Amino acid sequence: MFDRVVIHPGFHKTGTTTLQTLLRENAATLAPFLTCMFEPALRTACKAARGYSTTGSALDLGLVQYELSEALQSLTPSTKTLVVSCEDLCGHLPGRRNVTSYSAAPALMRAAAEVFDVLMPDADVMFFFTTRAPRAWLKSCYAQHLRVIRMVQDEDTYAEDYSLSSQLDKIVDAVAKELPNHRILRAALEDYSTCPIGPLKALLDCADVPPQVQDTLRLVPNKNVAPPPDTMAKLLDLNRSTLDDDALRMAKKALKSKRF
Repeated sequence: MFDRVVIHPGFHKTGTTTLQTLLRENAATLAPFLTCMFEPALRTACKAARGYSTTGSALDLGLVQYELSEALQSLTPSTKTLVVSCEDLCGHLPGRRNVTSYSAAPALMRAAAEVFDVLMPDADVMFFFTTRAPRAWLKSCYAQHLRVIRMVQDEDTYAEDYSLSSQLDKIVDAVAKELPNHRILRAALEDYSTCPIGPLKALLDCADVPPQVQDTLRLVPNKNVAPPPDTMAKLLDLNRSTLDDDALRMAKKALKSKRF
């Protein structure tokens, strides 16, 4: 089995999509060092985690553990290090399904740790979080909501209503308190703004991927970036319109094909 496990469970809108794309695009280069698990293999576990973030029920938390266990037992280890990366392991992005913060994350991480401790008792299991400055994070979340759901608030109102949800370091601190026997690591997106591979460098460093290998990685453009301000304004107008859900979805799709 694995000697080391690096769990990257979020947060949303902290460069996670770019980080995961870099891992996928450089899979051949990293293959001697890492085995990676992403959303497709974790789909049912992530669905359960999102469910728990809305209900807080013990049943849903148990389902997270069951689905994660099933996914892990399907692995055939070929390296000493496993990287598990999916931001939905922390539940819904705040602003979805009446979820207002990442308050479910500490319990979700404890549940995940229990699964790994049972299945891989000899592994060094650590949790690696990517974070972001509050205002920049709220701005990115708002753009995501405009694109995906019927967000009708303006950006300033949204930022005020969800200001507490942006305290990502406090959530990481709460996870650390919940898991005193596990290493809890974090990397702020801003701290890696000049690094070609961004916060992926911090993840690869804690996975002991040699610097000379990191230097050979093929770069990718930043993924899932916010649309320009004029498109944001059009998205808000569409969300505030009287279009039904199907028509709204088609209008957003048409706008995306033209502008972002």
